[in-house]
Amino acid sequence: MQHLVDTIKRKTDDGELDKLVTELDQNLDKIRMSVSKLSPRIFETLPIANYTLGLCYLIATKAVIGTPKEDTIFMMQRILQEFDVKQARLASRKFGVIINIFTKQKIEDNQAKLVMPLLLSVLNKFQISKHHLTPIHSAYLSCALTCKRYAAASKLLKHQILEIEPSITGLTPKDMLLFYYYGGMVHCGLKNWDEAVRFFSIALTVPAHVLSSIVIESFKKYLLVGYLAEGKILKIPKHASVVVSRSLESFATQYIDFLNTLTSGEKMGKDFMRSTKSNETFKKDNTIGLTLQCIEAKKRRKIQELTSTYLTIGLSNIAELVNVNEKEVESLLLQMIENGEIRATISQRDAMVVFTDADDQTIEEAMKELNSKMAEAVELSNRMKEMDKKSITFRRIYMPYVTSYR
Repeated sequence: MQHLVDTIKRKTDDGELDKLVTELDQNLDKIRMSVSKLSPRIFETLPIANYTLGLCYLIATKAVIGTPKEDTIFMMQRILQEFDVKQARLASRKFGVIINIFTKQKIEDNQAKLVMPLLLSVLNKFQISKHHLTPIHSAYLSCALTCKRYAAASKLLKHQILEIEPSITGLTPKDMLLFYYYGGMVHCGLKNWDEAVRFFSIALTVPAHVLSSIVIESFKKYLLVGYLAEGKILKIPKHASVVVSRSLESFATQYIDFLNTLTSGEKMGKDFMRSTKSNETFKKDNTIGLTLQCIEAKKRRKIQELTSTYLTIGLSNIAELVNVNEKEVESLLLQMIENGEIRATISQRDAMVVFTDADDQTIEEAMKELNSKMAEAVELSNRMKEMDKKSITFRRIYMPYVTSYR
């Protein structure tokens, strides 16, 4: 252990950080055999702000070996609080390991809410820009989902991801998949169905040679929120890898059968509701809530369809068409009116519903939405120009080497 500490100290003090990375990578077996003796006292010899790189290797290796003990968790927390950005990026893979293990342990200890401010602070310090994806993103979202802090997580998701640089951020394919899966789940919690579909669809199109459990779970949610967003069964995105597009549906047959029933036009009685609630697959996948919302959405869509057919209709007629009793349909109508899904009035005296045309969107609202969309388009255009400049520079430097081998 002392030899490793001396090497870390000497090469860091000499400014030979790249050589230190190479040497540590070549001696990972020695590190594994030595870290059992590692304790928080290491910070007395190697202060975190000065020796972040070497400490990332030592602490990450110790954390991977078995369940992290209290002293290891303490060391991980200290390095997240005091790390040097430049050195952390040079040891980005090990830094990512520390982030993921630390977060997992805090969630298991029911401390997800407490650790969220620290993870956000680490992210703001570590990330290159708001548009770069890092392992910290998925760690933060997992904590937010655990304690149902969807609004806090949505602030992170509003920044569009345009850059992925694993060599600097330590991002792995699993980190990327989890970010889009967790992001989709956050939007489900907020009932932002269109955004949830977008996040799950990106998870399905991440390049893959094997089918992962994250992709399978993303597909199940993609099907359900796709129905909630569009009222139909969505197809697998055309840009999905071959291994995904060929075999994914076989892992979600019960979801496809469930949605086929919803879209078939058949009436759904109480038996269908009971069978959905008791479905073992839905219970195991923790998707009962989404499936019940799909059934509710079916009723709402049926009522919305009536607005284009009828001006006036009785509550009893709606109840028959939607296959619920009059009391339930009245409650559903009131909710839809309050949410702005339909415009209607209910006459309690004669149990009739009168549908009215929706008011045109106000000029002020329209201009506000237009300005917002234009600002997004301008920002995206500027980002594309920057990426195009990088591409031209890359080709100018790289192409002579390529053509020399012809």
